[in-house]
Amino acid sequence: MSIRPWGVIAGLLAVSASGTASADDELTVNWRGRIQSDLRFRLERKSVGDYYNRLELPEGPERNQNTLSLNLSAEYGRFKGVAQIDFVLNGFSSDIQSVGDLYQIEKVDPFRLEAQSLYIDVKDLFKDGLDLRIGQQVVSWGVGDQFNPTNNLSPDDLRDPLLFGRQAGNFMVKVDYWLNDNVSLSGVMVPVFKPAMLPRSAVLGPAAVDRVPF
Repeated sequence: MSIRPWGVIAGLLAVSASGTASADDELTVNWRGRIQSDLRFRLERKSVGDYYNRLELPEGPERNQNTLSLNLSAEYGRFKGVAQIDFVLNGFSSDIQSVGDLYQIEKVDPFRLEAQSLYIDVKDLFKDGLDLRIGQQVVSWGVGDQFNPTNNLSPDDLRDPLLFGRQAGNFMVKVDYWLNDNVSLSGVMVPVFKPAMLPRSAVLGPAAVDRVPF
């Protein structure tokens, strides 16, 4: 049995703005903002499993996510700082167990901050061609369709099936040494690996025991 992605995007609104400010010839600040509202519906009920372990996702609203995104970068000589922060307001209430939970705004209107990028980049550190980047970042090695065994440093972000292939940021220390303009050597230290993030329909997976390879 296959599980299809949700069919209809009912509403999508996005507004963006950008600007540049320079204090002098050496300091450059760039910023960009985005406001997005994403509403989707599931047109038919999805179910997996037998009567004793059946899980179902009902038809109706499947996704209601409102995002305020801010991208900021600042350069000063050999130094660069980048911040990409998303404020996400979820339209679905979460974990409401009793009337007493209705006064907790974090349950009625759950929200979160996501830092896709938050790092400092230094060019020509100690010697020409030696670059250092420290902080929350996405490191992509190689390209491939559906399966790419070389691109395994950043966790996959599978929450939105329309953005298949997207990866989430993680805290890393990345060093690049450029032998020439076209060839470089890279080394990355990842203190803590983060797991991949799955869509809301992932709860159906454990019930599909016929697809488990053992």
